[in-house]
Amino acid sequence: MAPLPDVSPLSTLSSIMVPVDLGAQAERRVRFAVELADRFSSHLVGIGAEELVSPLYFESSIGGTPGYIELEKQRVATDLKQAAALFQRLAGARSAEWRSDVTQSSPFLCKQARACDLVVVSRQGVHDEQQGPMTAAPADLVMTAGRPILVLPPLKERASFKRIVIAWKDAREARRAIWDGLPFLKRADTVFILGVGRREMKESVDDVAVYLRRHGISGEPVVRSEGERSVGDDIIQFADDEGADLIVSGAFGQSRAREWIFGGVTRDLLNETRVCCLLSH
Repeated sequence: MAPLPDVSPLSTLSSIMVPVDLGAQAERRVRFAVELADRFSSHLVGIGAEELVSPLYFESSIGGTPGYIELEKQRVATDLKQAAALFQRLAGARSAEWRSDVTQSSPFLCKQARACDLVVVSRQGVHDEQQGPMTAAPADLVMTAGRPILVLPPLKERASFKRIVIAWKDAREARRAIWDGLPFLKRADTVFILGVGRREMKESVDDVAVYLRRHGISGEPVVRSEGERSVGDDIIQFADDEGADLIVSGAFGQSRAREWIFGGVTRDLLNETRVCCLLSH
């Protein structure tokens, strides 16, 4: 059954933020965010940041020739200007704004996420092409931005989000992810609530289906036992088999020595997903 129409605030996204760098995925990511903003009638926020690289030794300008610091400032200013131009060209005359600063990208983006409902980023798995010094790590944003993060696999430029898989685990992070995913779930034609693990999971999966039904969303409960593959691989394969183009999942992890240590499912989704993932912590 198709979801019932809903015009409540929960059915939309008022503002979408997209980080812009000079990497190979930047233009596709911005185009994706623009298309998403059109779909939800959202305000679009483009954001860029890059810090100065400190020299290993002090060097001042000599005889009118710029020193290292001056050259570094010029380089960063040029990068930010190019990123702003890319965003403004693709955003066009839509409701949009550009924010930037000369600083570390991840902390700046996490702070600016206060101004949006959703952040759109590109996947940066261990085998993916690096996006350059302006790139904010999706792992940092997922765990510290306080907003849902939509992770795009490489080459992704649009998605219908008509078939969605909820990666269910009876934990706070998964409950938060469903709440954050309501704008997408309300517009979907088909929603699967997938639990992978013990048979006792059926009760909580059924509860989620009832909860969604109260929001006008028809969700199909699915419980599968763990196989030889990792749970993350099972979720991704299920999404592929069902023709889904969005996975909604909680993000599980903790900080250790300034580095995020993730659970297996979150790690697989961040590094290996072949479909878009909406992650919440």
